[in-house]
Amino acid sequence: MAFNQSRRGVIGQTELFLAARGCHGIAGSVRHPQTQGKNERSHQTLIRFLDAHTPKTLEQLSILLVKYREHYNYRRRHQALKIGITYLTPGQAWEAGEHRGSDGIPIDITVLEAAAMTYKDRQIAQDAAAGREAASMVTIAPLQPPEPVPERVVRLQEQFDDVVEIRRTNPQIYYRGRIFKVPTYLVGTYQLVTNTTGFTLFDTTNGAESLFFSLPVRVASSKRLVPLWQVSGARIRNPHPSWELKRIEYDNDHYQSEHLP
Repeated sequence: MAFNQSRRGVIGQTELFLAARGCHGIAGSVRHPQTQGKNERSHQTLIRFLDAHTPKTLEQLSILLVKYREHYNYRRRHQALKIGITYLTPGQAWEAGEHRGSDGIPIDITVLEAAAMTYKDRQIAQDAAAGREAASMVTIAPLQPPEPVPERVVRLQEQFDDVVEIRRTNPQIYYRGRIFKVPTYLVGTYQLVTNTTGFTLFDTTNGAESLFFSLPVRVASSKRLVPLWQVSGARIRNPHPSWELKRIEYDNDHYQSEHLP
């Protein structure tokens, strides 16, 4: 909905931004995941490619991205792009189609309003049809009244941004879209303190430092979920020798160049 609100009968800021530049935004259909799924699946392939080559610098990353794009679009034939007995590459399929870029002339807002009203009228008609169908249904009263449900009092607790809870069923922490797995013995509630140089969790019972890693966070893997010992400069309270050994070995393999003078 952030990109296309016309299905709600209104015009969003993204659609206005595009229309001002002569572009008409087209979003995937709601609850129709084929288009979005193909896009997300291509991201998975790209991530695996990058993990296999582990670029260390932005320059290396740029070279790999160009290499991947050239191979994916112009060398690898796509199994879904079959013409007769021949499979096309995505580049060939794109070049075979007709594409018209924006001429820079803004699209009149009345065009956007008409599209939004069409969706709104369609939704009103669908709601009306659903209402008639529901009204035509016969409701059979129960033979006996249901037993009364006991009243429950639920007390809501305020969740503070600087309090982090590590749960036994899901021992991990989150930072800016990344997920870091931690040992289960760190389950508990912690006070979070962050600054320009570090992310630190302090035990709320005794104030002891329980977890730390440097900021900006440095992770060699492009995966969203990684164990904390793969984060450069990470440390935890009373680490198991095996955890510390893995951290040191991983640090030497992936971040050793950063420690050199």
